[in-house]
Amino acid sequence: MTKLQKYIISLFMASILVVTISSCKSQKDNFIHVMPHIIYEFSFKNSETIELSDRLTEFLDYVVVEMQNNKDYILIITGHSDNTADTETNLKRAIGRANNVAEYVKKKGISSDRLKIYNKGASEPISNQNDDNSLALNRRVEIKMTL
Repeated sequence: MTKLQKYIISLFMASILVVTISSCKSQKDNFIHVMPHIIYEFSFKNSETIELSDRLTEFLDYVVVEMQNNKDYILIITGHSDNTADTETNLKRAIGRANNVAEYVKKKGISSDRLKIYNKGASEPISNQNDDNSLALNRRVEIKMTL
């Protein structure tokens, strides 16, 4: 088990991280390689927050190592927001979160050509409830490693 896998498990057990794993097949040199699509979701404390938490940067350090060890991996970073502000503000917050993740991994040596950044604003909520906990689920950045 890699350090990243151990870290994912510890975060998952602490209810800080949601991990979804599925598979796709890619043909390479006449072999079928199954690459897990792993999505990591981190919520932000309040609507205005776009700064990365210590827990998220610690996790990103493991992601950087995984990316450095697997030169074919691409990192897909998608920013989300809750619906507590107007559309323009929500889009700014969501892209701010995604860009902060991208800047962090670039500073650690991951080339920008290995990053894809998307902005969903409030368009893909996890929860449609308006209590604090539900809104926090919608304020997130999804980080997906793929080939």
